[in-house]
Amino acid sequence: MKFPRRMRSGPRKGEVVWEEMSLSRVLYVLYSPRYAGAFCLGRSRTRIWPDGRPRTQALLRGAWLVLIPNAHAGYVGWDEYEENQRRLRAGAQAHGAERRKSPPREGPALLQGLLV
Repeated sequence: MKFPRRMRSGPRKGEVVWEEMSLSRVLYVLYSPRYAGAFCLGRSRTRIWPDGRPRTQALLRGAWLVLIPNAHAGYVGWDEYEENQRRLRAGAQAHGAERRKSPPREGPALLQGLLV
């Protein structure tokens, strides 16, 4: 499946190119409220650290500057976006302290995640 991406650097900077869908692009779409028709501003903050390098920090939804659901037509509805966010959070618990809720993995140790 081809999906659009704007080139950020190089000789084609600013152009929109159609590329094969990758895992990182899928996750970007799933996490972005823009694809659900929302206008948002201030989802992250960039600060210069003492070593002189910039670091970007994602902010919690309550700290965003602006969030206007249903501001324009989206690929998915706002309710579907909220459900996707819930599912993504549930799947992310596999990497935290609560590993019992992790999805099953492939291979001979299929039930290992449930046992841990």
